[in-house]
Amino acid sequence: YMRQDLGQKGDFLYKVKHYREQYPGKSYEITNLGSNAVIMLRDHKYTKEFLSKPGLYEKHVLFRILKVIAKDSLPLAEGDIWKKHRKIVTSCFHYEFIANSVEVIRQVATEYLDKISLENEFPVCAKMQEITVEIIGRIFFGKKMIDYRFKGNSLAVALAKLATQLGLLAVSPAVLLFGPDVLKVPFVPKYKKLLKDIKDFKELCLSIVRDRKANPQGSHDLLDALIQTQNLDSVDDRLSDEEIVNEFVAFFFAGTDNT
Repeated sequence: YMRQDLGQKGDFLYKVKHYREQYPGKSYEITNLGSNAVIMLRDHKYTKEFLSKPGLYEKHVLFRILKVIAKDSLPLAEGDIWKKHRKIVTSCFHYEFIANSVEVIRQVATEYLDKISLENEFPVCAKMQEITVEIIGRIFFGKKMIDYRFKGNSLAVALAKLATQLGLLAVSPAVLLFGPDVLKVPFVPKYKKLLKDIKDFKELCLSIVRDRKANPQGSHDLLDALIQTQNLDSVDDRLSDEEIVNEFVAFFFAGTDNT
């Protein structure tokens, strides 16, 4: 039904998001995904309980496929790695950072709204996604985000396309049967191309991180905040360049999907 929702509603999670409207008194839904039981929480009390004790649960295979591009970033990590990343990322979201982010949101929204032509049809959902993608990119990488391109697309749009391909593969029979490692099979051209595109994309992101370290701008974006952790005394309070890129990818996924 997820594939059907994607085709008919343009939203992979349409039924998930509208479950409470159809079943207003239900706190959870139990269904199956292949041979696995799936419990979907529909009440904030249960959600809070679940999120407060991540050590009791393992990430589902549908999420683990994202490790291909985001590895042990905050949403995908387990145990001690999750605790480390949560501590570091949470520390970056202080008042000054949030206040500056509000200004970024205002600027991007104004730029996009000023381009609207009332003479043509206006695809509201698509444009809202474009605005959101640009906001998240700039909050992380700063205003120079608009200067970076990957295969003819902006960095944010390129990442959105890679995420879509991974999402579709996550529910393919091959991945459901054999897990994400099936993508490493060398004789499947589409797997090979996707993995190369992901590698090239992350190399570009790494070059951006290293360029920022070599030429600090004194900006207040999330990239600078995470780079600053590398100057801390404790190894447990630092993120490597690759870990910073992984957090960007995760930050992007979480922000665009929720919006």
